[in-house]
Amino acid sequence: MARKIFSCLFAVIFVPVFIAFLFAVNFKSSFFNANYYKKSFEKSNIYSLVTEKGIPAVVKSSLKGGAESMIGPLTQDEFAKTFKDTIPPQWLKTQFEKTVDAVFAYIAGKSSSINVNISAAELKTAYGSNLTKAINEKLAAKPECGSAQIKKYVSGGMRQLPQDCKISEEYVNKGINEVLFGSQGSLKNVQDQYDLGAALSKSPSPMQSLKNFYGVFNVVYLALLISSILLLIFIMLLNIKYVPGMLKWISIPTLIASVIVLIIALFIKVIIVNIILGGLALNLSPDFKGAVTDLIKTIVSNSFNNLGIYCGIILLLSMVLLVVAVIFGKKFPPKTQTAAKN
Repeated sequence: MARKIFSCLFAVIFVPVFIAFLFAVNFKSSFFNANYYKKSFEKSNIYSLVTEKGIPAVVKSSLKGGAESMIGPLTQDEFAKTFKDTIPPQWLKTQFEKTVDAVFAYIAGKSSSINVNISAAELKTAYGSNLTKAINEKLAAKPECGSAQIKKYVSGGMRQLPQDCKISEEYVNKGINEVLFGSQGSLKNVQDQYDLGAALSKSPSPMQSLKNFYGVFNVVYLALLISSILLLIFIMLLNIKYVPGMLKWISIPTLIASVIVLIIALFIKVIIVNIILGGLALNLSPDFKGAVTDLIKTIVSNSFNNLGIYCGIILLLSMVLLVVAVIFGKKFPPKTQTAAKN
C-alpha cells in the first residue's frame, strides 16, 4: 500500500514538472538559439521584403519631411530605387546573422562583449554610384544645358542639379560627390565602420538583462531536468519488482503531461501571437507591416510547432510503453494474482 501511495505522489508531482521541462526544452532550442532566428527570418523572406518594400517606404517618408531638394531630376520612386539597389537582401542577411551570432555568444557567456561591426564604406560608394547612374540616365534625354545654367549650377556649389537640361557626367559626378561627401554632405559624418556591439552594450543594457535572465533560465532548466529524472528513478525503484507495473507508472504520467502540452502547443499559440502583436505599435506601410507581422507569427508559431512535434514523439513512445506493459501484464500477472487463482 505504501508503495502505491508514494508512486501516486511521485507521479502527480512528475506531471507538472515534466510539463515545465518540455516548455523549457522548447524555449532553449528556439528563443535562445541563434540558428532558429536565422531560419525563421530566411523562411519569412524578410530580407527581400525589407529591400523591396521597407527601404523605399522609409525613403519616401523622409522626402515628405522636406528632403525633396536632394533628389534633383529624379522622382521619388527613382530616388528610392537608388537606395533599394544599394542595399541588397544578401547584405542584410549577412549583417543580421553576424549580429545574431555575436549577441547569442554574449548572452551564453562565450564572449565577454558583443563583437560586431557593420561596414558602411561599400554601401556609401555603391550609393554614390547608383545615384550618379540614375541621374545621368534621367538627364540623357534632356537638351544640353546652356552656359548660363551651368554657371548657375557651379556657382551654387553644384548642390542643386538642373532638372530641365543635361550637363556633362563630369559635372554630375562632382555634384553628387559634393552633395554626399562635401563639407555639408549628407554622408560626410557616416562612419565607414559602425560598432553595433558598442551600441547594443551601452549601459543600462537590455543585453545584460537578457544575459542575466539566460543564466537564471539555465539554472531552472537544469533543475527541471534533474527533477524529472529523479522522479522517474523513484517511480522505477518503487515498482522495479514488477516490470509491467513499472512501465505503466512511467508511461501514464508521461502520456498525460505530453497530451496537456500538446493541447497548449496547438491552441494557445494563437493567443500568444495576438498578445505580442497587440503590444507592438507597428507604424509601418501596410505591405511592410504585413511582412513584420508574418515574421512574428512565424517565429512564435514555429516554436510551438516544434513543441508539438516533441510532444507527439513522447506521446507515441508513452503509448507504446503502455501497450507493452498491458500485454506483458496479461502474460505475466503479479505473483499475488497468480497465488490467488491457485
